[in-house]
Amino acid sequence: ATSTQWGGSSFGSRSLFSSGLPVFHSSRSGEGGCAHTVAMAPQEDEPTSSDFDTMGVVVTEREELGGKTAIADRAFEPGQRVFRERALVIATVPTNLARVRAYADLPDASRKELRDTFWSEAPAVRCAATAACRSDASDGDSAAEVLEALRAEGYKELELDEVGAVIRVWNLNAYSNALAPVACKVAHSCAPNISIRVDAQAGSIEATACCAIKKGDPLGSWYFQDTGLWWMGGDVRRAIFEKERGFLCCCSRCREPDACRAVPCCACGDGEAVPDGSPSASSSAQTWRCSQCGRAS
Repeated sequence: ATSTQWGGSSFGSRSLFSSGLPVFHSSRSGEGGCAHTVAMAPQEDEPTSSDFDTMGVVVTEREELGGKTAIADRAFEPGQRVFRERALVIATVPTNLARVRAYADLPDASRKELRDTFWSEAPAVRCAATAACRSDASDGDSAAEVLEALRAEGYKELELDEVGAVIRVWNLNAYSNALAPVACKVAHSCAPNISIRVDAQAGSIEATACCAIKKGDPLGSWYFQDTGLWWMGGDVRRAIFEKERGFLCCCSRCREPDACRAVPCCACGDGEAVPDGSPSASSSAQTWRCSQCGRAS
């Protein structure tokens, strides 16, 4: 694996694609209360196994996207559902403590599948997504502090290495507070072709095409909450992605000329000069080319 496209996207196996396991919800009985986890049996108004469909997605090795990546196995029109899957586990609040507690309340088999299925290797660079796992972390929600809190609640079998791995699984793979094996293979993209919605009540994750998708296209979603970041130049986006999630984005938009950084051409005065889209190049090393006269600098 490489550090090119980290995130809740490109890594893991397909062992849970057709899983009949129930989704597990972890909830808390008041602020600071203990969590309990229950298997949610389908109700009349809840989706059953027939409502879940991932047949339009395959996972293949895509080195330029960092590893195993979700690929469209057929064409989709805008607005069409691409897949819908049952979440393996959903935590009620976005804290490391709640997420590790949700994991700890799973049956042993599901805990093992979570560890084995989802990508948990720390990125090569220090990033916010895995900061809680560092030995010097002490923000109240670090791996060491989570372990201490959970052992006080009676989870005596947990070890620090396991807690750290589970935190990385959540922070590098989850959508909202849900983990699901197909969604975790969806790469980040600055030109996303799907939107992903988590329905915590139904225990499902659903992807919808937001543009036409051809068979063989990688599926990409926008990972970040800050939509203003979408309008920024590729140099800013990549720097923030690396700081927050530890990956260097190599999506189609980042490989194309960067229109967000266009400036008037100083040679012809009529066109706009834009930098090339090489994601591996520094801003100073990029070539700027005018769209009108073609002058490169």
